[in-house]
Amino acid sequence: MHFQATRTGAWWILTSTRGPLRVTHFGVTGDRPGGMAQVVRSYMGWTYERSTVRAIASTNGRGDPLSGLRMLRCLIALFPMWFRGRDVAHVHLSQGGAFVREGAIVALSHFLRIPAVAHLHGSRFARFTAAHPRLVRWVLRRADAIIVLTSEAAATIHRVDPTLDARVTQLANAVWIPPLPVTKAHEVVFAGEVGHRKGADLLIEAWTQIHVADWELVIAGPLTADGPVLDGVPGVRVLGAVPHEQVLTLLETSSIAVLPSRHEALPMFLLEAMARSNAVISTTVGDIPRLLEGQAGVVLDSPTPNDVAAALISLMEDEERRSELQRNARSRVEGRHNATSLAIELDELWVTLADGRHRR
Repeated sequence: MHFQATRTGAWWILTSTRGPLRVTHFGVTGDRPGGMAQVVRSYMGWTYERSTVRAIASTNGRGDPLSGLRMLRCLIALFPMWFRGRDVAHVHLSQGGAFVREGAIVALSHFLRIPAVAHLHGSRFARFTAAHPRLVRWVLRRADAIIVLTSEAAATIHRVDPTLDARVTQLANAVWIPPLPVTKAHEVVFAGEVGHRKGADLLIEAWTQIHVADWELVIAGPLTADGPVLDGVPGVRVLGAVPHEQVLTLLETSSIAVLPSRHEALPMFLLEAMARSNAVISTTVGDIPRLLEGQAGVVLDSPTPNDVAAALISLMEDEERRSELQRNARSRVEGRHNATSLAIELDELWVTLADGRHRR
């Protein structure tokens, strides 16, 4: 075993360079609602050439009564990572109180000289940064690398501190590409939190205007406090919160995926739907326009229920157009959001950070 000792003031920092590189993901983990949990879940299933991965939950999501205990466990977990010397902390942050909570993991990693990645999620990061620029600057200055999903997030970081630009990497979410589905049913799928932010109210009101025979709307996800009334709407099947694997199974056989969101970054739901050959309808928020540009989906700008209804009816009644969008959607994900390519980029980033620690 080789040890390297570095003196800082009265402190001796002892690090071990033995063993493979290990990356620990901190954030919402497991089969939980929300894009962050799906991203972490995806990373856990990928294969990396030079790194091993694990995940520790800092919270189970909004309203988790055990968040404090989970955070304590995360902070304690950093100390053996510091001693081991071949670890990277990959911290997933969003806006609001979550930025403070996971930001503490970034800060302690910095203090212990553990290389830290701040991976920014959240549809309202720009608004949060405008309200709390000093907090965002303080946390991100303690990260060795910053991953953003959208160009808007990169521009937001530049405004708050241009010196951070060199640490910023834009990496889109990515998914594994499954085999081509055999058959498609006359189903429209919406998955995610069933509430105002995801535009569930727009979708339900739009569906009441649609009278196309043999089509069904399937809604999967937890109902939020500001969600629409779902009872008694004809042609709607409400599943509630379901395991993520069940959502993927739905997308295998559905024909259209719809997400009329008011705020987003880069939704995993759309990528998973496109990878499974769904024609997609969504809105001009976050990086969705870039995802669907050209002929990969239908993008609506600040839609009304009438606009959503018209887009759905157009695809439901035009099989040729629907099939074209399905093919283009899958091709777009294969070319730009393939998990194989992203796994290589992440592996390279982690190794670079770990090597940089030992050079220091």
